[in-house]
Amino acid sequence: MALASAATGQPASQLSVISRLLVAPAARREGVGRRLLEHGWQQAVSRALWPVLDVAADLTGAIRLYESCGWVRVGAVTVTFRDGNSLDEYVYVAPPLSWVASGPRWETK
Repeated sequence: MALASAATGQPASQLSVISRLLVAPAARREGVGRRLLEHGWQQAVSRALWPVLDVAADLTGAIRLYESCGWVRVGAVTVTFRDGNSLDEYVYVAPPLSWVASGPRWETK
């Protein structure tokens, strides 16, 4: 949260973490993940919160999706669990908003 807060200039209370977007292998590459991500993003924005997320550094498909949607990688963290295992993750913040008649949409560059 500290990386996302610093990158957005928002306190943690104004951030919304989008997490656990899972798509069945048979449904991948059909836009399901993109639609799930956009829905989470819109839900956060509708609550006046800035969407952020983290992703395991080895999940290249998810990373490609987030970056193709304009999400910005703001850093990397290592999460250490109680059992001593750890996980390297990248932290992303949502792209700038573009408002259209139907509501917020991603503004990709």
